[in-house]
Order: sequence, then structure tokens, then C-alpha cells
Amino acid sequence: MTDPILLIIIVLVVAFSHIMAALPFFRKVSRQTLPRSIDYCCLAFLLYYDVGLLYELCGIQSSSPYFTLFSHAHLLTQCKAVGLLLVAPWILRFGASLVNPATQQVQVLRNSSLLPARKFEFYLICILIIIASVAFGGFFLLSKFPMWLVRTTVTERLGTALILLYIPLGILAFYLTQTNSHSKRGSVMLLCLLIAAMFAAYPIGERTNLLLPLVICLLFRRQLRLSHLFAMLVICFFAAAIILPIIKWQYAGRKVPVANLLSETIFIDLARAPVLTDVLEHSDSIGTKILPYTGAGYVYSLFFYIPRAWAPFKGYSSAVYYTSYSVHTAPEQTTWGFAIGCLEEIVLNFGFFSVFPILLFYGVFFGMCDRLAARSASFLAPASLGAVWVVGQHLPAVLLIFGTMTGVIWLCRRRYVDTSVPEVAVL
Repeated sequence: MTDPILLIIIVLVVAFSHIMAALPFFRKVSRQTLPRSIDYCCLAFLLYYDVGLLYELCGIQSSSPYFTLFSHAHLLTQCKAVGLLLVAPWILRFGASLVNPATQQVQVLRNSSLLPARKFEFYLICILIIIASVAFGGFFLLSKFPMWLVRTTVTERLGTALILLYIPLGILAFYLTQTNSHSKRGSVMLLCLLIAAMFAAYPIGERTNLLLPLVICLLFRRQLRLSHLFAMLVICFFAAAIILPIIKWQYAGRKVPVANLLSETIFIDLARAPVLTDVLEHSDSIGTKILPYTGAGYVYSLFFYIPRAWAPFKGYSSAVYYTSYSVHTAPEQTTWGFAIGCLEEIVLNFGFFSVFPILLFYGVFFGMCDRLAARSASFLAPASLGAVWVVGQHLPAVLLIFGTMTGVIWLCRRRYVDTSVPEVAVL
């Protein structure tokens, strides 16, 4: 076990590095300018790692049977983890600056407008999607089946077609950035799309999916302010804790105090350092020890949108391989997975020393996402929140949510927006 004084020093050093990396985010928001994807990404390191480390520093014990506390890991593993956490956001920033210098960032939120000749068609499609989403999600909501059973059933039955449940979220993200959504009728339609996206997310059985429509509306409806950001984080944190017994089968039939739910939410969602140390202890310096071959998880991500019947060789995600290894089940029989982020996924696929160059490519990708968002504010939500998800979720989860969202937005812009007309600034 790490000496308490040494643990305090580690937490302070890591937190200082992450605060400095995330400082441009807070500076831009306070100046009423738009943060870039890389700014959201650096903020995510504070949320996913530092909150949990601080909580552990306070002496709070985790009830997880799979992971030990960061302070209980081997000294060499702790050094590796601290090294990764210290430099990761800075490597990502450097990679993003290579393709998108700070001088090219977007300053204010902008909106485009729907083509007048195709408004009726767009709103008709929205109404049909709203009806279908509420009917489908409402069926499972009113049924007596627990949510974790619904999630397993829907996932197995739908397969690749599960992507359809993410279409309302993409429509919401697109319509949110149209000037039409700011009228009274437009606001009503936006509210209906918000409700539809939440109903569609219910059978998926993930708290983040249920809260994501609300997060998108709060972040990208108007110019972001620090007070709104902190209020949103607090609201989402308490909401995630309260609905935890509905999502997790471990809490079925139990009356858990709210304080315990809040504590468990921190360890489940915001304490990734123990996961990182566990991954490092079961990985090689170069190559993979757990996956069938080096890069197997990224091969799965490459063929993510292709049905398994067409690409049976694609295997499974990094999270599934890691989970099956940890709980001693076959990957094909593993229907759930531990939450791992980009650091853990790279280590599992390529080994410890591969993290540094691969993170550079991640940063370059974030810079490319910013350039896409600079062309149209419609892509701000997937570019910004996708960067947050990359830090805390494995690549297939990011593709499922934000890859699908980007595709829906692109199709909607092609069909319903005159891209030759400049977007209008939103105050």
C-alpha cells in the first residue's frame, strides 16, 4: 500500500497537470468563446481520473470485487499509471495543434437554417420518429421487465440494428443547431425530440444514453457559461446516482441510501485509475497479453458498422476481451463489459510503450474534428462530447453514439440545409 504522504503528492501532481491542460477550456468558457474538442478531452481527464483519486485520498473504500484501489497497486504499476496520466493530455493537445492551430478556432456558437422548401418533409420525418421512439421505448418502460433484462434482450435481438435507436439523438443534435428551433413552435419540436431521444435510449439500458439528450441541449442550445456547466454536472451526477438501482441488477430489491448511491456512482463512473492500474498489471510493454492478437480491439472498431454475419473475423471489442479475461468467461458469452477509456484500450491492444505515439494520432483526429465543427456548428456536439467519451469509453461505444450522430447530422445537412448560406451567430 502506498504511503499516505506519497499518495497525496501523486494526486496533487496529476491534478495539477490536468488542471493546467484543461485551463484553456475554462478560460474560453469564461470569455464566452467556444472550447475545442481537445479542451473537452482535457476536462474529461479531470472527471474520469482525478475525482476518483481525490475520493480515494479521502479514505473512501470501493466495494468493487474486480478492482483494487490505486494505492494498493504495485509501485512500478503506479509509476506507469502516473506517467501516462501526466503526459496524456499534453500529447493529445500537441497532436491537435498539428492540424488545427488555436488561431483557427471558432469563437461563437452559430446556427444554420432549414431549407423552406423542405421544412414540411423534415418535420414530418421528425413526427414519425417521435411517435416510433415513444411507442418503442414506452412499451418496455410500461412492461414489468427490469431494465437490465430489457437491455440484454434488445441488444441480442436487434444486433447491428441497435444503431436505429440512436437516430433520434442525431436528429436532436442537428435540429438544436438550426435557427428554426428557437421559435416557439421550434422549441416545442425540440422538446418532443428530446423526449423521443430519451424514450429511444431507455431499452439500451445505459444511464449515459438517458442523460445525453439533456446534456446536448444544455451545452449547445446557447453559448456555454461556467455556472451552467457546473449546474449541469451536478444535476447529471445526482440523476446518474438516483437511477443507478434501475439500471444495475446488483441493486434489485434493495433500499440503498442516497449517500451510498452517490459513492458508488463515483467509483463506477469517475474512478478509472484502478482500472488503469489493473490493465497495466495484465499487459505487456509491447504487444498484447489478453487480446487474441495485437490490435484486435481496433480491428473490431474498424468493422464496427458491418454485421458479424458479413465480417465474422472482426472478433469482439477490447472491453469484451478484457472483461472475459477478468471474470473467466468466453468472449462470445460475455454480454457486458468494464468501462475502459483510450489509455486502457491502447495498452490492452498494443502495450504500454505504444500509448505515446498512438495518443498523438488521437490528438490529430481531435484537431480534424474541430476543423469539421468550424465548417458547421451542427457537428459541435459529436466533436466535443465524443472527445469526452474517448477518455472514458472504448472506441466502439464512441462510434455507436457519436459516429452514428455524425452520420445523421451529415445526412440532414445534405438534405435540409443550404450549406452555401453562412451560419448565424447565437448569443
